[in-house]
Amino acid sequence: FGVSSMQGWRKSMEDAEICSTEFDDDPNAVLCGVFDGHNGKEVALYLAEHVPATLISTKEYKTAAYSEALRESLLAIDAAILADWPQSLQKYVDAPERFHALGKDA
Repeated sequence: FGVSSMQGWRKSMEDAEICSTEFDDDPNAVLCGVFDGHNGKEVALYLAEHVPATLISTKEYKTAAYSEALRESLLAIDAAILADWPQSLQKYVDAPERFHALGKDA
């Protein structure tokens, strides 16, 4: 697989992505995602770091209801960000412009 991106008109890259082969130790599963920063990189970086672990921790994922598992994961991550606002995103403020979570179970 490959990953490519384009910064566009912004001064810096605000997107983040994940591409995890053999996701959750399953040789037939791949998790890929692109998170658009929309005027800031912090939430996109947070998502790239937290989606994989949050996804596999849901009861929906464990019962192979993958669409619902993704929905529940994103809602849980949103709640986690807001519960510790703004500290939850502080470590991403000075993070590199790009965050790559590439590889097996990134």
